[in-house]
Amino acid sequence: MTLFHQITNQHKTVLVFSLAVCSYALLFLFADGVAGGGDTYTHFFMSKYAGKHPELFLNQWGKPVFTTLFYPIAQLGFKAVLGFNLMLIFAQAAVLFKIAQKLYLQQNWLIFFLFFTTPVIFENAISALTEILFGMLVISFLYLSLTKRVILSLLLISWLPFVRSEGFI
Repeated sequence: MTLFHQITNQHKTVLVFSLAVCSYALLFLFADGVAGGGDTYTHFFMSKYAGKHPELFLNQWGKPVFTTLFYPIAQLGFKAVLGFNLMLIFAQAAVLFKIAQKLYLQQNWLIFFLFFTTPVIFENAISALTEILFGMLVISFLYLSLTKRVILSLLLISWLPFVRSEGFI
């Protein structure tokens, strides 16, 4: 039996999550650029200057929920917005893990591995794109539905079109 098979699921969970946090932190600290190119900068500037130009809070390209949620963070600077998006990724992983536990998945530590290596997550980690917030709402909706909080889950999902246009679907 290999050493990895001897490690408990709880230890595997901590190990994989810790490795992901370290990897994404290094990516945050040393990335030369950002994902999304001009879109990342546009979302940042729309959030930053929405206080001076209130119409930006309702701009559908900028996504009203994203702009409103990121407005106070954008006042702290570009890196703060990138860091907050990264924190949303870790929050998504935590909610996914809670879903895995709720479903009594045997190898629930794999949730972290699969989530953190998903291309859309990894590629958009250092950005101010709306994909991360959209994913957070969808995953939270699933968790709330699974825990029978139907009204709250439906209220949450109703905001999706104002986070990403795909939310209309």
